[in-house]
Amino acid sequence: MQSMDTLNLNVEKLSSIPKSMEEKDKNFVYNQISTIEKTLNVNIPYPYNINIFSHLYILILRFRKHGKRDFRNHKNIETDENTMDSRYFRICDIIIKNFETYLSSKLPVIEKDYLYKYLTSYRIEHDEPSNNEKECDFTDDIKNFANNLITPMEKRLNSDFSNAKFRIDLMKHIKPMINRLENNILIKNTLLEQIKFEYSEIYFQTSYISKKLLPSISEDEIGFLTLYFAREIERNPRKIRTLITCTTGIGTSELLRVKIEKNIPEIEVIDVISSDIINSEIINDIDLIISTISIKNFDIRPVVVVSAMFNKNDQAKLKSFIPKLGVNYE
Repeated sequence: MQSMDTLNLNVEKLSSIPKSMEEKDKNFVYNQISTIEKTLNVNIPYPYNINIFSHLYILILRFRKHGKRDFRNHKNIETDENTMDSRYFRICDIIIKNFETYLSSKLPVIEKDYLYKYLTSYRIEHDEPSNNEKECDFTDDIKNFANNLITPMEKRLNSDFSNAKFRIDLMKHIKPMINRLENNILIKNTLLEQIKFEYSEIYFQTSYISKKLLPSISEDEIGFLTLYFAREIERNPRKIRTLITCTTGIGTSELLRVKIEKNIPEIEVIDVISSDIINSEIINDIDLIISTISIKNFDIRPVVVVSAMFNKNDQAKLKSFIPKLGVNYE
């Protein structure tokens, strides 16, 4: 499978298939993927379509090189038909029978089992998606895994991941991901290095938490999980809960508040208070303090000193400081 990765297959652009592959075999396998999509009324997205293409093509190569192998001593445990999803079981039966006709030979039963595990290990999108999916549609194991991932991620990234659609989308990804890990099915994340670069902190935290939950999880899988959290943060960026301390009159203080909120939308001003009454209890849920004077012997929260008029230099200073606030101050 890793070797097939280097071929840069694209089943939607047949011209990209290397000429060294048999055209007849290539077209047959492509037609089987189309059959799966039409029968189940689904779309198999990248990179899962490439993996299934590779698996089915390798099936042809294995048969032609080794013939019908004896799998009686094979370590793989066949899936119990009683627990199988009947839709996937039927399409696997159809596809393997097509292969038997194409290869003019009976194939081992385990080939159907292999294909079933591939199909249930990928996220398959229905052509007519339902907007009525609920948490009750998932098993307790999937919901518990999602909760055990989301809760510490909220704390570590100081973000809110309670959005219902986000949770459903994440669980829809987690379900086939766990199947992949159990079946030792690898998928290549071609964006992994870009994800690590663009979302380094989110990737680091996702890696830390997910490895505690699933020690065998790969970097490629962690990269896919990272994208879900990154998307939610981009969709609903966290406001920096800010306290303004000022020694000037109320009119000047409110002017400073308005100018800050207008010029720096990432800032959410919680309150404006006198620097004389600041204490640890008041700043319990605060990320940042903006002050018009220097606060001596104070290091509980970050402090940015600006002028009461909040000029362009003050704006530049505060904007350059904001990226440093991507952590949870505890």
